[in-house]
Amino acid sequence: MRILVINKYVPPEPAPTAALIGDLAMILRAKGAEVTHLGAEEGYRDNRPQGWRRWLHEIQLLLRLFWTGLTSKRPDCILCLSDPPGILFVAAILAKLKGTRLVHWAMDVYPDTAVALGEVRPGGLVHRLASSAMSFSYRSCQLIACLDCDMLEYLRMKDDPRAFISSPWPPLHIAFSEGSVAPRGERIQWMYSGNLGRAHEYETLLRAQKLLEDAGHPFELVFQGGGNAWTAARQLASDLGLQQCRWENYAPSDNLVPSLLQAHVLIATQRQEVRGLLWPSKLALLKLLPRPLVWVGPHEGAISTDLRNHSALNGVFAVGDFHALADWLALRINDFAKEAEVPFSPATLKPACLGIAHAEGEKWWSHLVQLLLPDSPDGAPLKATFSEEPA
Repeated sequence: MRILVINKYVPPEPAPTAALIGDLAMILRAKGAEVTHLGAEEGYRDNRPQGWRRWLHEIQLLLRLFWTGLTSKRPDCILCLSDPPGILFVAAILAKLKGTRLVHWAMDVYPDTAVALGEVRPGGLVHRLASSAMSFSYRSCQLIACLDCDMLEYLRMKDDPRAFISSPWPPLHIAFSEGSVAPRGERIQWMYSGNLGRAHEYETLLRAQKLLEDAGHPFELVFQGGGNAWTAARQLASDLGLQQCRWENYAPSDNLVPSLLQAHVLIATQRQEVRGLLWPSKLALLKLLPRPLVWVGPHEGAISTDLRNHSALNGVFAVGDFHALADWLALRINDFAKEAEVPFSPATLKPACLGIAHAEGEKWWSHLVQLLLPDSPDGAPLKATFSEEPA
């Protein structure tokens, strides 16, 4: 079974999608599959062009990926993600030309995400052309993995036999230190960690912090990471006159879990407009940590429902409801402090991370085997055989 995985970022880049396809490749290789990655030769945290230069850059990247895929050895299937925009259309053309199967893992829904974020004019030429290309691409797929039931419903694939759900899992490359970790300092730290992109909400957090500071509550809001919305968020924090708002660089993978455990409360956000269009990958790890989780995003949906069911300690808030968020935090000051007094060893998380990843890997293996190794004519299942040739 020879699989070509196409994505903008591939291992060892620190992009969440690169980590996922790296983990999945490891699991599939352990079962005998041959997995090759095809991606851009650029860094996830490199400076990216803006405006028309960004679109030109993406088109050039798509052409390079198409040519490399066209001239590579024919795979048994192409597994394509969503970045850069238009890559699924390129993969669909490649699959037709190479006479192979196409599998899509939808990390974003394009062009809908771009329209929702105001990057593409709804009903315009770009929107119409991109929608037509994506419709062709979806029809060309033999399997489609969605991130949650919201995406499944958005794509109208709830009853489509090709579709299944595969949510991101905690990256297996993350280091889990043996020592115990607990928050330090006199203030209650609530932390947003990771990419702060256009799809992520930050104003609700900053305005809640403003209310907490004005009331004299001992909270410190920490942003750890970077992203397209980083500069705008820092400007708003300055405009609000926040005194207890700290900005830190991305944590290296060997210190990510300890840095998260040094906070009393963890944060994940999403703009209302992108419900069903993407899924914050950081949630997979945050849900495993022994810290209350604040969700600011679509109030009714797959993510909010999951977080409510996951733990009674989590708080779920609609975008813009900063008064309710500030009140919820203020009422739990003593609880946060007491819970954080219990030291926790990150190493205890490793078995859970492995279990989740391998369960998802088994799900992928099952679907791929059914797709690529159908029953023999007499009804007996074919034995899985794999090519010995290099991919």
